[in-house]
Amino acid sequence: MENLPAFDLLTTPFGELKKLTLVQILTVPFAPLMLLRPLKLFKSTLGLTPGVATVPDPEFLVVLLEGMTHQEALRGQLNIQFKNLENLLRGAHVPTNTTLRLLQAALGIDADVLAALVHGNKNGHLMPQYVNGAQVMEGLFFNVFKVLGSAVHSCPSCQGNVLADMDAWWGSSPLRLAPDAYGFVDRLLKCVVGADWLLGYAKPEARPLKGSLVILADPRNHPIGQWMDLVRFMRGDKHLWQIAIDDGIGQAGEVGVPAGRLAKWKSGQDLLPMAKASLMIKDLPKQAALHSSLLAARMFALAIDVVRATAAGEGYPTRAAAQQIVADRFKQLQANFKLSIEIFSGMAQSQPAVVAANGSKLALPPGSSSAKEL
Repeated sequence: MENLPAFDLLTTPFGELKKLTLVQILTVPFAPLMLLRPLKLFKSTLGLTPGVATVPDPEFLVVLLEGMTHQEALRGQLNIQFKNLENLLRGAHVPTNTTLRLLQAALGIDADVLAALVHGNKNGHLMPQYVNGAQVMEGLFFNVFKVLGSAVHSCPSCQGNVLADMDAWWGSSPLRLAPDAYGFVDRLLKCVVGADWLLGYAKPEARPLKGSLVILADPRNHPIGQWMDLVRFMRGDKHLWQIAIDDGIGQAGEVGVPAGRLAKWKSGQDLLPMAKASLMIKDLPKQAALHSSLLAARMFALAIDVVRATAAGEGYPTRAAAQQIVADRFKQLQANFKLSIEIFSGMAQSQPAVVAANGSKLALPPGSSSAKEL
């Protein structure tokens, strides 16, 4: 399932969709992406080599959600049984019945499910289904935006759809990105908008804290730093170091986390480990909402990283400059999505203002449509 064909919910005939599984419908393959320089924060997470256009490894979605690869997660869950699982799934040898029972117990699955996981591939993802699960979740959020954000609102002067503004918006950006790069960033941000709406509808207690998304994107501090300040506020702490010391998340023998390490996490120089972040919000009210806000902050952080790694010119643009672009685009996508839903519900009353990255209103080319977007 790692090389899935692309199906567009907006353009694929219903008769064709009926032939597909739900996983196939929701999973949206990524287009090739070329970095101009290495990622600063997420490093090799996308599995890309600068200067080479390649489809990002979907494992990056697992890393965004869990802070580790799926193999690292399985190794932590299975401990000494991990190697037995690897040998079984890759067809290295036939395990004993005792080993099979131990693996079933450790994974919490029955014999038929375990047998279905065996693929015999020597390379590639150890458990593709694990990665596919992350792809389905991302695809669900992306398709929520794509479908509910697909309303058409024609510009009186050019007759273009002012809500399908991706090319026009990024074309006016102070940082110049190629279409593959800004398409990838747009997709990350659309997933955040889609997830926020869907969680608010289906699981309100897990929706990011009200107003937190715009705060997380605010370029005055890195998104992870903004999240850490949000946690500090929720805890009632005056100082950032208190969120570490109070929870005792330092290494054995340490008192909390060294100030220098906290500062690097806050500024986005190093990526805050998910395990540390989880301990920071342990026992806090609205823990599920804070966790969702953390995932949004990680999405913003990756978007900023990609902007810095793909912007035209010599060297990296500053973090603040890249984050300003991401913040502005996110707010525009929020506005577009809100207006699209209002149009579908018959509530729209005014002509929308589609604002370019440079702050001016956009005139879109005739025939612009959401079908052109990723």
